[in-house]
Parts: sequence; C-alpha cells; structure tokens
Amino acid sequence: MEKTKIGFVGSGVAAQLHARNLKLFPEVEISAFCDISEKIAQSLAKEFGGKTYQKYDEMIKKEKLDAVYICTPPTIRIEPIEMASERGLPIFLEKPLATTLEEGKKIVRAVEKAGVNFQIGYQSRFQPAVKRARDIIANGSMGLITTFYGEYWADLPAAPWWSHRAEGGGQVIEQATHIFDLARFLMGDVDSVFSKFDYSIHKNVKDFDVEDSAITILSFKSGVKGCITNTCNYWGTRAFVEGRVVGSEASMIVKPFDVEVLIFKKLKLPQPWWAVRPPGPEHLENNLIDGYYNEDRVFIDSIVQKDKSRLVDALEACKTLALTTAAYKSSKTKSEVKVDSNIL
Repeated sequence: MEKTKIGFVGSGVAAQLHARNLKLFPEVEISAFCDISEKIAQSLAKEFGGKTYQKYDEMIKKEKLDAVYICTPPTIRIEPIEMASERGLPIFLEKPLATTLEEGKKIVRAVEKAGVNFQIGYQSRFQPAVKRARDIIANGSMGLITTFYGEYWADLPAAPWWSHRAEGGGQVIEQATHIFDLARFLMGDVDSVFSKFDYSIHKNVKDFDVEDSAITILSFKSGVKGCITNTCNYWGTRAFVEGRVVGSEASMIVKPFDVEVLIFKKLKLPQPWWAVRPPGPEHLENNLIDGYYNEDRVFIDSIVQKDKSRLVDALEACKTLALTTAAYKSSKTKSEVKVDSNIL
C-alpha cells in the first residue's frame, strides 16, 4: 500500500494529538516535524518517526509530502499555507483560520486559487452528538426555533503567546471560536452582533491584553436570537462548553466536549405546567467517539478516497472568523456590528 506522507508545521500539543490519530491509519506515514524548537520537533519524531526541521520551507521543499498539518500559533499561518497551496499540497489547519478577517480572506483566496483540499480544526462538528443535534433541528421536530445560548468557559491556556492579542487574537477569536462555530453550524449564519468584553481581572498584568470574559448577543439571519458567554478564568476541572436550543415543541442541550445531546420534549397534558413533574431528558447520544479522530479521518479520506464532501473548508472557517472578529469590533465600538458576508 502506498503511504500518504504527512509533514507537520508546528510540533506542539495540537500536533501531538493529531499525530497519535494518524499513527492509527495504516495508509499514513508521518514523514517530518518542523518547529522553531529543535528539541520539541525531535521529541515528536522520536515518538512517531520522521525527520526534523526548524524551517518549514526547507521541510516542504525537501520532503516528498502528500499533505501538511499546520499547528502553529495563529500569526504563523499565511506563509506556510501559501507555500503548501502553490505546491498543490492538501492542508489541515488548526483553528482559528487567522486573527484578522483580512488575513483570513487572503488564506481563502490562496486555497481556492490552488484548488487544494483544506480542513480547519473545528472538531466539534465531527462529534456524532453534534451531527445528531443538527439533524434534529433540521427535521423540524423541535418546532419553531427561537433561541440559542452558548457557553465557553475555560482557564488560561499555557502557551506564552496566548495572552497577547497581536499573537493569538484573544479568547473569542482563538478559543471560544469553537462555540461561535457551533452556533453557526446548528443555527446558520449570523446577521449582526453586539458584544461587551471585560478586562478587569488581568488589567494590571504586564503584556496581558486579551479579554477575561465576554458576552455577545447574536441576531441570526433566520430570525433566531442568541447569546454566547465566554471566559478564560473558569477554574473548573475542565472547560465547560455547551449550547442550548429552544424550540416551540422541545428544547435541547448540546455538549460537544462531552459528546452528549439531551432533549426535553414539550408536555402535552391538560394540567398547567406547575401541576405535573416533567419527565427526564431523552439522551440521544452519549459515547466516546472522538471528534479529533473523526476530523483527521475525514481529512485523510479527502486525499486517499478523493472525498472532499465532508471537509470544513477555508470559506466556512472564514465565515466563523467574520463572526468572531465582528464581536471584537462591536466591543471596541460599543455598537451593533454587521457580520461581513463578503468573503470572496
């Protein structure tokens, strides 16, 4: 069997996670790791095989790769993407697409021009629970959908660049992007947002200029109204991430990180609601199928089986970036902001 040869640009935690999945695929060979830290690249090469490089352009030129995984900080994206695209290499990119909408659009143009396969790392879309939730919403059994509420509560990431907006973009753009993308995936595109960001917890910490928390009101093009809260100061045992959907006939809780969907159906009884004890929720998915594994499987299938239908492509990633950058703009201007729909 001819192997699909993969090279990694960036060899941190995200690269390690994807490499572990790729080692499970018999048709894949990990050929190289690149990182500015030779020690980090060598550590992954020792675990998964492959050569090491400190310059991505050298790796892409020297290795006979079939695809690249780009797992770098958000500001180190456009150059390796353009180089890989020009060489016709399929690209897996960790989220977010970029930190600014202008750079995101530039990436879309490069990928579209080259016609290469492209996958963005929004693993929640590949959780069976999330797919099931979307199907239920689409089939109309929840009735008229009126409301979406989402939460992304987490603690501070350890990456040293994360607390600098110029390098990471801030929590809404870099981390809570997952819940904003889930909102789009379930509810459709957003017309406008109004956001308030709070900076009070770390306001006296040197070089810390990203938001501590935020709240965003969303007006979806469908007419659905939504609200998303996020914080990087939640000290629970793990990130708390979920979406809630309200319909005229049922309500739903979607837990993408816990791979679970709960449905609460409307009571059809003659008594008033306070006179009866409602039944417990209906569990529709609760399993340990890994969205990270699934997104890697879909990416490799797009190369080996020529099936691009399930990819979350650059255009889709840029629509989510347009949403999160609009939220940031709203917080700065203290006004409602239209989400840019002119991506191409």
